Amino acid sequence: MSAKKNIAGKAKPVLQKVIHGPIMKTIIPAGMASAAPPLGTMLGQRGINIANFVKDFNEQTKNFKEGIPITTRVQTQPDRSYILELLKPPVSYFLKQAAGIKRASMQPGRKVAGVVSIKHVYEIAKFKLEDINCAHMTMKEMCIKVINSANRAGIKVVKHDLDPVELEEFLIQRQQIEKQELQELADKRATKMMRAAKKASSS
Repeated sequence: MSAKKNIAGKAKPVLQKVIHGPIMKTIIPAGMASAAPPLGTMLGQRGINIANFVKDFNEQTKNFKEGIPITTRVQTQPDRSYILELLKPPVSYFLKQAAGIKRASMQPGRKVAGVVSIKHVYEIAKFKLEDINCAHMTMKEMCIKVINSANRAGIKVVKHDLDPVELEEFLIQRQQIEKQELQELADKRATKMMRAAKKASSS
């Protein structure tokens, strides 16, 4: 009798409603917005019409190179409408373009993924300062931000201009290392899946 009372008397956990801020910040590939997660989920949580947003974004970025990551700010309104603000791609995108690489280092600080000159840093900083959300920053502050981003990506910043021959040799070596790293990741995933399958079949 008492056990039943205890079970019946247990309080149900109260689920707290997540309140999202009025501004959503994300990165969306130019011309490739879709209703699929995570974008569709983020829009739905804010009550934004997903189909309209996808159409709007893809229309506004149709003249961009498809797939370029666009830093996007979406300000939601009380009537569920929105203000779409398109900024320039993230610093990491420009750094990888300047370094001639597609992926950042898996071990930044230990392995160098690419090399850029201080001139690259300055040009990227100058370009990013045109974004409205960077208007408060000085050139020096933006350059520091670019250098910090390079460090996190495992991209080395050098003061001198890059030697084309040395750079070509480095990129060839880097491609081989990257291929090896991707294979190691694939092997780890395969091992993990095999363990999960074995565990599921034995249970």
